[in-house]
Amino acid sequence: GPYPRSGGQYYDEFAVNAFRQFSPYDSLRLQLYGVANDSDYRSINRGFVPERVNVTRENGEATLPYRLEFGDYFSAYSFRSLQRGLKGAQIELQPQSELFGARHSLILSAGENPLDWRHLRTNVDEVTGASWLMDFNPRTRISANFVHDFRHADPTTNLPDRKQSVVSAAGATGWDWDEQRLRLEGELGSLKGDH
Repeated sequence: GPYPRSGGQYYDEFAVNAFRQFSPYDSLRLQLYGVANDSDYRSINRGFVPERVNVTRENGEATLPYRLEFGDYFSAYSFRSLQRGLKGAQIELQPQSELFGARHSLILSAGENPLDWRHLRTNVDEVTGASWLMDFNPRTRISANFVHDFRHADPTTNLPDRKQSVVSAAGATGWDWDEQRLRLEGELGSLKGDH
């Protein structure tokens, strides 16, 4: 059969979700997903295994509206700069003043990309980045992005430390033509530090 290990393979998955709504634009959310594991197939670890941990605080009523995430989060700046799940922290700030006639969003991210919480080690695959989005109207947006990734040397492949930086500018706009809704997107980026 497809399972080389015989005998019992037991595990119990669990999920804890908590949500507190302080006001219509102010909330706190907690997510904890994991498994109590005694199976060779469910996880490489035994016992209590946290798989997803996230705490999110969002406050749109603050003087400087923000969204702050700790734990597991998905960091997405643009198609060619950063789209990756990380374990760490990310904050998004949304200043109320309009600069250049646009609304703004600033995202700062820092985190690791380990397989699980038990094997979390600093500087193995460390990602830091920043993204500035300018929203001129519902159809026109531009962003400037910077991402730095550091990975330690891999002794199994003899690859040295890798330090990569990506700088990019992305934009999108849309318009109506006849009965069609069209959208044009583009991004220009630079990568430094590949082997």
